[in-house]
Amino acid sequence: MNSGSPELAVVVIVHGRHEHLRRCLSSLADQVLPATRVVVVAMADDRAGALAEPTGAELGLPITLVAMDADPSRLPLARARNLGVAAADSANLVLLDVDCLADPFLLQRYADAMSSPRPPGLGSGPVVWCGPVTYLGPNARVDLPGSDPASTPRIDWQMVRSHRAPHTARPDPAAGALVPGTDLRLFWSLSYAITAADHAAAGGFDEAYEGYGGEDTDFARRLGTAGGGICWVGGADAYHQHHPVSRPPVEHVEDIVRNAALFRARWGSDCMTGWLEEFEGLGLVRRTGDGWQTVQGAR
Repeated sequence: MNSGSPELAVVVIVHGRHEHLRRCLSSLADQVLPATRVVVVAMADDRAGALAEPTGAELGLPITLVAMDADPSRLPLARARNLGVAAADSANLVLLDVDCLADPFLLQRYADAMSSPRPPGLGSGPVVWCGPVTYLGPNARVDLPGSDPASTPRIDWQMVRSHRAPHTARPDPAAGALVPGTDLRLFWSLSYAITAADHAAAGGFDEAYEGYGGEDTDFARRLGTAGGGICWVGGADAYHQHHPVSRPPVEHVEDIVRNAALFRARWGSDCMTGWLEEFEGLGLVRRTGDGWQTVQGAR
C-alpha cells in the first residue's frame, strides 16, 4: 500500500436497480482505502435517494445525495456524471457504475496509480485510469451466506472473485501493473479514475447526449483532443452485477439514432455502428446518406 495515496471520492449515478445500488455501496464499505465521500446522483428516482442515505449510514459511508430531475425515458447520463463530479468536490475521483461491485482493493489500486510516476508513453495530457471489469452471470452468488434479507447485503468476496473473468476486449494487467493504452475507444464509464483537473481539461461529458449510448465514446474523443490518454490499472477490479439486456438494445433505438447523429455532427465519423447495422437488419432503422433514421411504425 502506498502511504502517499491520494484521497478519493466516488461518484455513482442511479435510476432503478435499487438492490444493485445497495450492493454497490456495500462493496464500497469494504474498501482497503476508504472513500472520503460517496456521491450518489439519483436521476428521477426518489426511492434510490431514500435508500442511499440510510444504507450509507448503516455501512458507515459518507454519502452525499444529489437528487436530479430528469425524463425517465431519456436519462441524462452525461449531465448526471458532471453533476456528481462537481458535488464530490475532490481532486481525485472514481466513477463507478451502479451495477458494479468494487473489489476491496479497487480504490487503493486507483489511488496508487494516480500517485505513481506516469508510465513511459502515457504523455502529459489528461488521463483516465481504467481497471478490469468482469460481467457476472445470472446465477453468480454475491452475498455472504446467511445474509439477512432485511439488512443491507454484505459481499462474499471469495465467491465473487471465483467468477473473475475480465472482458476480453480490454487489457488485464497483473495486479499493480500500469499499462498505457493506445485505443481510447476502449474507454467505458463503468469503472475509472480521473482527477478533477483532467475531467475539466477534457471538458467533462457532453451534456447534449441524453438517453442510452454515445457519451462515453464522445468523452474519449474529447480526452484525445486534449492530448490525453488511457492507462490500464492491474488489480482495480470491478464486477458487473447481472441484469437482463436486449441484444441489440432495441428499447433504446431512438436514443442511439439521435446520439449517433450528434456524434457524427461533432466528430465527422460514426459510433455505435454495430448496433445500428443490427437495427437495420431488424427493419428498425434505415440509412439516410451518411446517417440513420428510425423507421416509422417499425415497433
